[in-house]
Amino acid sequence: MAATGDQVVKLWPMDTREAVRSRIALALPDERTHGQMLVDTLGGFSQLYGSEVAEQARAAASVPVELGLFSCPIAELLRVTDAGASAAEAQGLDSYSEALERIGIFLAGSYQRSPVGQAFRRITGSDVLKSMELSMASTRAVTTYGNRRFERLGPSSARIVFKRELMGPLWIRGIYTKAFQASSGLDSLSASVEFHREPGMDFALLYTWTLS
Repeated sequence: MAATGDQVVKLWPMDTREAVRSRIALALPDERTHGQMLVDTLGGFSQLYGSEVAEQARAAASVPVELGLFSCPIAELLRVTDAGASAAEAQGLDSYSEALERIGIFLAGSYQRSPVGQAFRRITGSDVLKSMELSMASTRAVTTYGNRRFERLGPSSARIVFKRELMGPLWIRGIYTKAFQASSGLDSLSASVEFHREPGMDFALLYTWTLS
């Protein structure tokens, strides 16, 4: 039920093609994110699954890819992700749900290597709780949708509660968990999904890790 490292641990199908397409239909035109997310998602499908899958994902885009803050409608990012995950599943490369989470993991790596990601890491150091708390503000800075709340539960556990998180639990678990592992150096850090409500916009991630 948890994501660890670059591995996706099999779990119940809490995020399905039907749920993703429901979120596409529910997304509003002014709900947006940074255009780099779309660019990196297409790059992720190419690196993880090959050029044919990436081309099918790219073909789902209805507008040209543009960089810039709030330049990408979240519905557009979801359409591209849905198409890429469907193509990966059709070719027998991954299940649809696993592809969603792997793309999130890939995006976390891209972010960690970027100048913004490196600056964020200099601020938080290896303090995973600080990284989790500050990530709420950094996410608000690049999105126009959803609410996220950090809850410190103890020295080795925390919860992040998501409301109207259109990207859904598996994509989000992939990107957040990999980012927190990379910044803290805690390979033992894992996340399980709690309080999930269909179609996957409202849920929580419960994080636990082992202190050395």
